[in-house]
This record gives sequence, structure tokens and C-alpha cells, in this order.
Amino acid sequence: GESGFNDPVGIALMIGLVELATTEGAGFEGVVWDFLREMGIAVHEKGYLYLGAAAPLRALNDVQRANGADVALIPPADLAVRFPWLNATDIKLGSLGLSGEGWFDGPALHAEVLRRARGQGARQVAGEALGFERDANGRIGAVLLAGGTRLECGHAVNAAGPWARALASAAGIALPVHARRRTVFV
Repeated sequence: GESGFNDPVGIALMIGLVELATTEGAGFEGVVWDFLREMGIAVHEKGYLYLGAAAPLRALNDVQRANGADVALIPPADLAVRFPWLNATDIKLGSLGLSGEGWFDGPALHAEVLRRARGQGARQVAGEALGFERDANGRIGAVLLAGGTRLECGHAVNAAGPWARALASAAGIALPVHARRRTVFV
């Protein structure tokens, strides 16, 4: 399953995030899923199905289950019954996330957040953040963009995704984020 892929720390992080996002009484009262639904963004709480060679999927499943992920191995005969549209003749094994996995329309979320932010006076500035300017107390007071633009700010949020490590480094912060290529077919 998708639950943090194959690293115990990643698995624990993913399980914890799902609990915070979906569980009433978890501190955020399921605020993430509620937030998405309130914006009209559909949340599809369905597991990911991975297909492949038996030995690697068994090893991955062992790590995931040992770390709390709700995943199951599905032999080819059961795959054909559970997913009748799937030609399982050449498939050796499947791994399915049973709970705590799913997806939503990320571009729709982005568009709605942007629309609401603009409605509250935010403006979108195109540019590549290259560095930061600090005040006398060491706090970030401006973001420096390629081309020389300087954006004053009270707070700076690093939302650079897979490039977050490089941007954090420009602020003197060692961020243990590493970009990894992934492919998901939906």
C-alpha cells in the first residue's frame, strides 16, 4: 500500500497525518477532511493497489504491517474476483491499502485556496525564491526573488515541495527533505 511506502518513519508519519486529518478528537477534529469537503473538494478514501513480483511485495507488506499500516496481500485469483476489470493472468501478487489511504483533487484545492486568498486581499507574485533577508534579530523580513524583486514579509512559509531543502538551505536551515520520483496510475 501507499502508507509511507517502505520506511518505518515515513509509515508512522503517514499514519499519524491521516489520523490527524480524519479522526474526531485527534486534536484537529478531522479538520483537514472537513476543510476539503467544505470547499467542495471530494475526498476519495480508497486504497492504492500495487501489482508486482511476489518477493518484493511480500517484503514491503511485512515492513508496512509491522509499522501499523492497514495493508493486505492479494493473490492473483482473488484480484480477478475483487477487480473484474483487471487481467490478472500475468500478475504474481497485489498489495492493497485497506484504510488510511486515498486522494483528492489537488489542482481543485489549489484553485479554491487561491480564489479565497485573493478574495481576502492576497496577491499572487510569479517568481523563484532564491534567498531571504533577515532583520537585526535574525528573523526573516523579506524573500528575495530571481530578477532582484524583494518581498517584505512578517512570516515566510517554505512551500517549495521537492525543492524545499534547497530553499531552506538559503535560509540557513538544514531540512531533511529529499525529492523522490514516484508514479501513480489512477
